[in-house]
Amino acid sequence: MKILVVGAGVVGTALAEQLSEEGHHVAVIDTDRKKINDLTQKLDILAICGNAAMPSVLYKAGIKQSDMIVAVTDVDEINLVVGMIASKLCPTTHRIVRLRNREYSLKNSVLSLTELGINEVINPEPTIVDSLKRMFEIPGSMESTTLSGGQVQVLRFNISKDSPAAGKSLAELGEIGDLNAFLILDICRDNVSFVPRGNDYIEPGDSIHLLVSTDTLPFVLPVIHKRPPAIDNIIIIGASLIGIEFAKYTSKRVEHVFLIEPDPIKAEDASIELDKVTVLNGDCTDLTILEEASIDRADLFCALSDDDQSNMLV
Repeated sequence: MKILVVGAGVVGTALAEQLSEEGHHVAVIDTDRKKINDLTQKLDILAICGNAAMPSVLYKAGIKQSDMIVAVTDVDEINLVVGMIASKLCPTTHRIVRLRNREYSLKNSVLSLTELGINEVINPEPTIVDSLKRMFEIPGSMESTTLSGGQVQVLRFNISKDSPAAGKSLAELGEIGDLNAFLILDICRDNVSFVPRGNDYIEPGDSIHLLVSTDTLPFVLPVIHKRPPAIDNIIIIGASLIGIEFAKYTSKRVEHVFLIEPDPIKAEDASIELDKVTVLNGDCTDLTILEEASIDRADLFCALSDDDQSNMLV
């Protein structure tokens, strides 16, 4: 399949890598020449530096021969325009656009995406926020994924020294009460993951993935944690869409929520929107700002800015 990806950000790059590995013919368009050069050195794809909202650039990237175009830049309006132009240039091409602003995809929206020529819309932000909410609601969970409409969950936990599961084999855990509605999928020990058997033991410091029924989750948690960690103080980095939504959610359930945003305008807007959150304008790498946010008492630290490199650095 010939696929045209617009946007060489984190999402676009990951998409190009995955599709290329699967054997698809991939072309990427981005205005950043450095990103384009990096892609051409790393992948066997067609990478073009230019504005994808211009028909000439889309023609150069092979829109006429493409089976699918995926617009995943960081700007919703650009993605919309690209989808609209692509529908005119090549109506048979399947058009997928990334829209982060929910107003564009609401049922009663002024704009009809179908009339604009958009076949599908992707928006990862709500999924990420929902995952963060589940992690917040499940004490000690490091990752959370739902299956079967939320009836089943895949969770990751770090095993502490005082965990009731530490020092026990999988067979012994299965004998506790009627806990047959969970399954330990893997154990990561010393950066090595393996699929455990009944005679394998869980040790302090292990990281485990657990498949569990949502209904039995309250009975499983005491097996993982002797005392579920309490969350009373939260620090959120970034007044992004995800950061704002998560701050709104947690501020209704936790007494102290701090949000740190380096952009003064975004910080001011966030302080108006989040009346129960302490918004600080400053660099999250500044120890003074972190001390003001009571970093020493933080129970949960979330780096949710739009800059993935900054999030990793923090």
